[in-house]
Amino acid sequence: MKNRQLSNRLQSFPKNQQLTVDTKEKIETVLYEEILKDEQKGTRKIMKKFVKNSKISIASVATVLLFSLLVISLTDFDFHFEKVNEISGSTEHGLQPDKGVIGSSNDEKQNPFGEEKLSEEERTEEVKNVVLKFGAALKNVSLLAPEDIVKKSIKENYEEFLTPQLLTKWMDDPESALGRLVSSPWPDRIEINNLKKISEYSYEVTGSIIEVTSVEEESGGSAAERPITLTVKSIENKWLIENIVVDDYVQNTEIHYENTDYGFVFSLPGSWEGYQIVTDEWDGTTAESDKVQESGPILIIRHPKWTSETPRQDIPIMIFTISQWDALQQGKFHIGAAPIGPKMLGQNKQYVFALPARYNYAFPEGYEEVEKILEEGPLEAKERK
Repeated sequence: MKNRQLSNRLQSFPKNQQLTVDTKEKIETVLYEEILKDEQKGTRKIMKKFVKNSKISIASVATVLLFSLLVISLTDFDFHFEKVNEISGSTEHGLQPDKGVIGSSNDEKQNPFGEEKLSEEERTEEVKNVVLKFGAALKNVSLLAPEDIVKKSIKENYEEFLTPQLLTKWMDDPESALGRLVSSPWPDRIEINNLKKISEYSYEVTGSIIEVTSVEEESGGSAAERPITLTVKSIENKWLIENIVVDDYVQNTEIHYENTDYGFVFSLPGSWEGYQIVTDEWDGTTAESDKVQESGPILIIRHPKWTSETPRQDIPIMIFTISQWDALQQGKFHIGAAPIGPKMLGQNKQYVFALPARYNYAFPEGYEEVEKILEEGPLEAKERK
């Protein structure tokens, strides 16, 4: 009778909640283990009678217990699922797009090469750092060493800066690699002249490999210079050098532009051989009126590679009489809309030579080279004869 009631109770549960044969066997095993324990205490007969009389109730309790565990498991799954959605930014049930996959809501933070989106300033700074660190490593690779040593040195010193393709090419053909060809002079660094954005994730960097001897190492300067162009690309969230082109050595000599009309000499790198002088004029107005109150000449030194299609940074030199310069400093007139005035480069007894404010505001090709030229104090004022 009781077994029939147990059977009816078990059949009353939904099919997906009924006990399986395996589960019933496990419950029976547990019960018999309890009987064996009681037998050791001398209560075997009592326990058998108890099990026989209580079989339905124990099975029923076990059934309810298993059903409760099932409900708890479903609740736990739901809780876990909500947690996953909470972490992914969703408050509803259902799968959300993978935020690290292109095409998801986080696409603006990714690119095909795996780089997180950075500001233009941050990108150019990272590109410069790669080139500068690579330049500093050139001295560590002696191309005169045995081939197996050269290959090992190339891998150890260049692996973090070059794409795998370029690194493999240099290791297969060490003669095509950059490094130290003689004991002196040796490549000391790369000086960057210009950085040009080719695409969203690729830049072209032009500059010079600066070679030095022990003399230049202590006093500065260079013993030789070799123009270099590097293509730097973002690959898997890292900027790497994809291609390098080097030109012939340039003579490390200065050339000079001398102007006897106003009395000054301007020193230029040898790469400016063939420069042009273009004349223009500056106008000074008062704050109260747009009427020109003062004016004077501007002499522009233009790079020989300048073209209308690809203009390069000019070196403009404004020329003031002493009285004009004094009036400008006193605020009697101003030049242009810039909040700051021209910067003096030098003067003689008759003229002041100055650099226009914001002369490089457009950052054309070669602006960094011009900045370095001006840092050296290239203008020497002379008295007119």
